[in-house]
Amino acid sequence: MRLFSLHFLCLSCSANSLLLPSVQSPPTFGLLFDIDGVLVRGHRVIPAALEAFGKLLNSQGQLRVPVVFVTNAGNILQQNKAQELSGLLGYKVDPDQVILSHSPLKLFLQYHNKRMLVSGQGPVVENARSYPFCSEWRGECGLGCQR
Repeated sequence: MRLFSLHFLCLSCSANSLLLPSVQSPPTFGLLFDIDGVLVRGHRVIPAALEAFGKLLNSQGQLRVPVVFVTNAGNILQQNKAQELSGLLGYKVDPDQVILSHSPLKLFLQYHNKRMLVSGQGPVVENARSYPFCSEWRGECGLGCQR
C-alpha cells in the first residue's frame, strides 16, 4: 500500500490544500530543487519558492522528505553554497545536500591522484583541493597540479 500520492505544489492554494502526510515511515521519494532561478534569483530568495519550501517542513522545522539542491554553477565552495541557502531558506542546509557543477568529480576515482588541469571562475583551486586529485599545485595562479 502506498502512503503517498503525488501533489503538485500550488503556490496560490491555501496551506491546507497541499496534503503532505505526517510520515510514519521513511518516505519512498526525495526532491531535487534547482537553485538558480527556481529558489533563488541572484542573492534573493523567490517568495513563492520560500512559501512552497516551508510546506515541506514539519512542525519541528525538519524536512518531511529528503531534499537535494542542484545548480550548474561551480564558482562557489559547496559549504559556502549550503551556508548561503541556509540563510535564505531559514533551514539548515548541509553541504552534502548541495550538488554543484563540479560535484560529480568525486565519482571519477580513476583520475584521483593524477595530473590534471583546472580552470574556471571563483575559488577554482579550493574547489579542486576539496576532491582527492592532488595536493601540490604549480603553474600560474595554481592552475595545474603535480604529484
